[in-house]
Amino acid sequence: MTGWVSMTCPVNRTASGGLEVTQRVQMHCEVCGGVTSGDIDSREGQMEVQISWGPNTFKGVIDELSIGILGYAVFAVNECGQQQGNALATIAALGIQRGIQQCCETSVYGVSVSSQLPDGVTSQAFMVVPLTSIGALHAGWITAAVVDVAEEVTPTQAPAQVVAETPAPAQAAPPEPDELLLATTTQAADLAPRQKAVTNAGKTQACIGLAVACVLMMAGAGV
Repeated sequence: MTGWVSMTCPVNRTASGGLEVTQRVQMHCEVCGGVTSGDIDSREGQMEVQISWGPNTFKGVIDELSIGILGYAVFAVNECGQQQGNALATIAALGIQRGIQQCCETSVYGVSVSSQLPDGVTSQAFMVVPLTSIGALHAGWITAAVVDVAEEVTPTQAPAQVVAETPAPAQAAPPEPDELLLATTTQAADLAPRQKAVTNAGKTQACIGLAVACVLMMAGAGV
């Protein structure tokens, strides 16, 4: 990294004012390029993104080994492109020598990172920086902002209740004429002995009554 940074106090500085910073910085170590997936986490406020990138370049030439690139780190960045928090992922470098690889292959390195978005934030960008013996660089290749994909939850409807209908009792079929005649004949046969018994009992009672009357008459006549 080379360049210059100028910091001055504003002429009409207020109590809440600060330094005016002017800078022109050129990055000499930076990954040659990369690609990102969309958000593959359907939960609102949660993000998972797959990021892949190519090796480091130094002054436009792919080189890792001779300039001491040990690996790479991925950070979330704010809307100003500044790193936020600790590295979300790190990966070791392959140690590519200068002049071995001429073209940028953006699939040489890759990681999957997860991030929880602050309240009200609906997108997130990420930064990939080289790792050196003194740690991670503070500037690097920045992805495009990835939009949070929240899956709409469809309300679950209660299953419809099925009311089982009770079948009506089956009606017995009317008896056939032959069956009806047989039943009537059977009932008449059953009643005949009963009627005969009643008739005999009546005759017996009549005879007993007549005998009693005769006895009474003979007693009255003094026989």
